[in-house]
Amino acid sequence: MEAALWDNRLTIEADFFYKKTNDLLFNMPVPASTGFTSEPRNVADMKNQGVEFSIGLTPVKTDRVTWTFNFNGLHYKNTVTRLPEELREKGFTRGNQIMKEGGSIYDFYMVKWAGVNPDNGDAQYWIKNQATGQFELKQSADYESVNSLQYAGSAIPDLQGGFGTTLHFYNFDLALQFSYQLGGKFYDSQYLGLMQTGGNGRGWHTDIRKRWTPENRNTDVPRLQFNSQNIVTTSDRFLIDASYLSLRNLSLGYTFAPEVTEKLKLSRLRYYISADNVYLWSKRQGLDPRASIAGTNTYAVYSPIRTVSMGLSVSF
Repeated sequence: MEAALWDNRLTIEADFFYKKTNDLLFNMPVPASTGFTSEPRNVADMKNQGVEFSIGLTPVKTDRVTWTFNFNGLHYKNTVTRLPEELREKGFTRGNQIMKEGGSIYDFYMVKWAGVNPDNGDAQYWIKNQATGQFELKQSADYESVNSLQYAGSAIPDLQGGFGTTLHFYNFDLALQFSYQLGGKFYDSQYLGLMQTGGNGRGWHTDIRKRWTPENRNTDVPRLQFNSQNIVTTSDRFLIDASYLSLRNLSLGYTFAPEVTEKLKLSRLRYYISADNVYLWSKRQGLDPRASIAGTNTYAVYSPIRTVSMGLSVSF
């Protein structure tokens, strides 16, 4: 779908999509007597559906000044429509994510964090009572993750895309380009590691200074205790909102007037300075949700490098 209004000063484009994929490959467990732990099989179906859109706007357009604005976005939903019979009840587990029929391939299932006990600084969790089937508030000593997993969100964002603006003011030009993501979850295992006790020389996150003490009872950071794995362990405490805003590019240029270029026997001469990957705003400083589409830390991917460049653009 496309539309243009006011002599193309406003343009709108939208594309709807639906794709169904059958017989997805997954590694299924096999008997140990085969000498292998798993084998790939075509066992699952899924569908993706959503909308992509873009908007272009030119609020100002004169001989000397032009200002344009662009905005685009993507919203989509992923649904697993079929799993093999043996996986339909519990789903297919990959780390902290479980793929179930009716859900997405990036759904998190984790023990729910219940905050810090103000009386003793212990970590608290919602643990399932097997007799009643209800989730109850328990201390770290009662932590268990086999039967107490709950749906905690998806890595798939509600909306993602980019926007930017360009301003031409006489001989100057200024351009900014952003990318963004709204919603989605990111499991920050690196942050978890920095909030644990450890051996000599181990680094801590500065948030450890907010830990519970008898003088600091109202906090969301439990007490510091050596060799107590369940005080700081896997839970949705470390499942972070993956929303972000990134200033991807900033450029400023100046195009020399014709009377200058004619003397130099040039048709066009422009000087510019440009910066890429200028800044990232995210839920936690140091967290880059762009590192993984699956919403999990990866130690093999670095954040994009910030670069600054300048140059001359010459046309003869």
